[in-house]
Amino acid sequence: MLNQNFPIIYKSKQYMVDPIYLGNASSKFKDLIYSFLKKLDMKQKMKLEIVCDHFSERNVENYLKLCQNIPTDCPN
Repeated sequence: MLNQNFPIIYKSKQYMVDPIYLGNASSKFKDLIYSFLKKLDMKQKMKLEIVCDHFSERNVENYLKLCQNIPTDCPN
């Protein structure tokens, strides 16, 4: 069961993700976030903003879905 309680912001759009699933799929995310997730007071205030704009919003959304084993709009 997903616990999509972590906001990721890209080009002013917010995507809610499960940080456990995303951490399992992305070692970079795990390195950036996991040490902070243990601190309950910070956990509620945390978000990740992707500041580069080289990707389409569709690509970011599909990547985040793939990391969480959610169906995407991409053909197999």
